[in-house]
Amino acid sequence: DESYKNVKQGDTAIFIVEITNTGTFDDTYDVIAGSIEDIICKVNGVNADQYNPYEFTLSSGESTTFEVSAEVWESVPVDEWSVIIEADSQNNTEISDELILTLNVQKKNKAINTILLSRFLDQFPLLQKLIQNLGL
Repeated sequence: DESYKNVKQGDTAIFIVEITNTGTFDDTYDVIAGSIEDIICKVNGVNADQYNPYEFTLSSGESTTFEVSAEVWESVPVDEWSVIIEADSQNNTEISDELILTLNVQKKNKAINTILLSRFLDQFPLLQKLIQNLGL
């Protein structure tokens, strides 16, 4: 399912979204993308928010696709989070559509860092014992 992505903390998920002008006239659309504060959403590389939407024009019956990226900061808790895409017609304010994309944020793999830390601590047994006593 293109509307659901697994992504690790600190990584970016990419969605491909398609929009079609089902009307009888050419239309220009404003697209915005948003989520929680620590997930940075872009439409075709643009920070598309309510103040600076991503804009494009389609002829009647024409479709286009665009890329929505969701950069998940390492501070985002492990859980499912929504990215909301909204497309609004500039020609008719009553025409609007919304798409909800889902990110399944997973814990960042820190195995390499753990191995390196373990090798480092092997050189310093007292420091290793202190860390173990502190429960870190």
